[in-house]
Amino acid sequence: MRNIYIFARKFMKNIIFIYIAVLLLSACAGGTSNKKTTSTLIDSVMALRYVDEGAFVSNLEFLDKNDAVSLKDVDRAANFIRYAQKSGLDLSEFTVAEVMQKAKDFDRKSNKRARKEFWTYSENTNDIDDSKTYFAETTAPEKLEFKFPYDGGTTVYITLRYKENKNNVMLRISKGQFMSSLSDNNTIRVRFDDAKPQIFSYSTPSDYSTETIFINNEKTFISQIKNAKKIIIECEFYNEGTQIIKFNTAGLKWEH
Repeated sequence: MRNIYIFARKFMKNIIFIYIAVLLLSACAGGTSNKKTTSTLIDSVMALRYVDEGAFVSNLEFLDKNDAVSLKDVDRAANFIRYAQKSGLDLSEFTVAEVMQKAKDFDRKSNKRARKEFWTYSENTNDIDDSKTYFAETTAPEKLEFKFPYDGGTTVYITLRYKENKNNVMLRISKGQFMSSLSDNNTIRVRFDDAKPQIFSYSTPSDYSTETIFINNEKTFISQIKNAKKIIIECEFYNEGTQIIKFNTAGLKWEH
């Protein structure tokens, strides 16, 4: 009985696949493309959802690469119609061709959101000698919560700076105090993606600012952060103990 049930599910899924593809092919070929067809397309998509929730496009072999509608078109239309159903968007007033165009727009916007940039870039020019300083910066998505007088949320940044033919890696906070020892034996732990944590030493600024530290071994740090999608930093703050900071670091473009 189980084999019969599995066969019936696959048979129903492929029948609906073919029917949806025919509707889309018809629309692209200038055939029937009215509101009734759109409703039929939506009903077919929802029927397919109950037949197999996890897979919408698997084996429409009759669709050749040169056809007007590809497997990607069918999949794109399916994703959009499901989104419309969940969002309460009524598509019955649109033709199939209009639904397909909306599906393409939706797919393009979704891909753009997926390629979100986590880094911002800037540069400064020295008015004396026209030399340039380049920056790349990413912000931790979650703020640290410190006690008074630094309460209210502290934002943490990783800043890369290229100045006078040298790279610097800075960890900055909007308010609070990094913990620094008099012996300059200051270290943090950094984890790149799922690799083992590494220990990096750090130095304090020449102006003795407590809101910025300079991470040493810059070359190693930058080479690893360029290939990491996320990093976790563990460091100590004055009167706050050890804190964990998470960053999204994918997509860094740094050729300095």
